[in-house]
Amino acid sequence: AAAAGEYTCAPHCEAWTCWRAHFEDLRRRAAHDALPAPLSAARALIYSGASHRAAGRAALAKLVDGCWCGMGNALVMDSSAHFAKPRPGKSPVGLWNPAYFDGASDYASHWAQVAPHLEEHLASRYALFADPSYRGVTAVHLRCSDVPFKRMPMYHLPTPSYWAWVRRELHAAGAPRRVVVFNSTSWGGPKAEESAACEAYAAGVAAFLRASGMDVSHAPEGMSEYETLEALLGASAVVAGMPSSFSFLPGVAKAARGAPYLTPLFYAELPLL
Repeated sequence: AAAAGEYTCAPHCEAWTCWRAHFEDLRRRAAHDALPAPLSAARALIYSGASHRAAGRAALAKLVDGCWCGMGNALVMDSSAHFAKPRPGKSPVGLWNPAYFDGASDYASHWAQVAPHLEEHLASRYALFADPSYRGVTAVHLRCSDVPFKRMPMYHLPTPSYWAWVRRELHAAGAPRRVVVFNSTSWGGPKAEESAACEAYAAGVAAFLRASGMDVSHAPEGMSEYETLEALLGASAVVAGMPSSFSFLPGVAKAARGAPYLTPLFYAELPLL
């Protein structure tokens, strides 16, 4: 049984009332401790101690364990609860997805409220910091492990034309030509054949970008979600290889500063060509 003020949603629960209860509880608490933005070097130093890191990781683990929705969705829900206006009748767990909004303006307005606070919020509450070793890097996050094999409509592989568009947009934005590909293949316990397919996909994307004149490498094997999120926060540009709640917040934080964040369309199942 969940403690007072905490909510645990069973995996079979199809209704989103449980998520909403957790979301509204977060909002009530957030009303008392809203944080300033943006994250300054001085404040980052305050948050960088070992005790704060341990407390932040424990808080993040508790958030994720309490929502059954994965780290990306949990952080999207949490940041929205702190900084955006309430959205009655809308599922809080899908707020990274434009399909949950009443048009593009509604979507943009919601995240414009949240974006300026993201880096401060992630650092102060969860000890998630931009990894400086990825400064000057374009991070390509493929998020290929349990998805796209679960075939949920928001998790799809884009066509090759998407990667051609990414190449053009990165060039136009003057994004770093040093690219690191994050495959996250081990996440979600994929089957052996699924892992092999993910590795092949990553190799194909890397080969395409390399042929486009980019200096491409792969992130170290076995990077944790925590380490990967900090790498994406530290990168100078973020590219999503499929719609992903995980790369969404680092991408939005980049976009708020005018840096490139590229992602495929959501809720559009596209055939491979």
